[in-house]
Amino acid sequence: MSKVEQAKIAFVYSGLIAPGITVGDPTPGIAMSCNDFPSEQLLSVNFGVIDFNGVDNYSLEIEVFYDGETVSIESNLKEIFQYQPQWGSSGEYVATMSVIQSFIAKGPGYYTLEASLLFKPPTPNSEWEVIDVKKSFFAVSKEWRNKIDG
Repeated sequence: MSKVEQAKIAFVYSGLIAPGITVGDPTPGIAMSCNDFPSEQLLSVNFGVIDFNGVDNYSLEIEVFYDGETVSIESNLKEIFQYQPQWGSSGEYVATMSVIQSFIAKGPGYYTLEASLLFKPPTPNSEWEVIDVKKSFFAVSKEWRNKIDG
């Protein structure tokens, strides 16, 4: 089995950014508050990868969708926070990481977070190819409460 067939995204989920919360906090955040639409928002994206060694040419792309349309804001600055690699004694590799993703909250509702793992062979003129995709979801509302009849 080739490395392309083995390398996978183990999981991806959103985390909220707020005072007192560290980027990469392992607690999922699926309920985001937003008072103004449209508006730029920041999201912590937490993910895990398995079975690639950091030597081969891998890349991860993050997209946020609302009603099937991308609302991600492109950024050339993709800083990784909370990179925690581990190597098993039999050659296994796993890592957890967090990045910040900007997006436009266009309205209240459900948003899709999509992570794509790409691989590029180390040969001249080779191109990036998507080898794995994982999705998760979060919601945006003006207000959240703990009881249905609020």
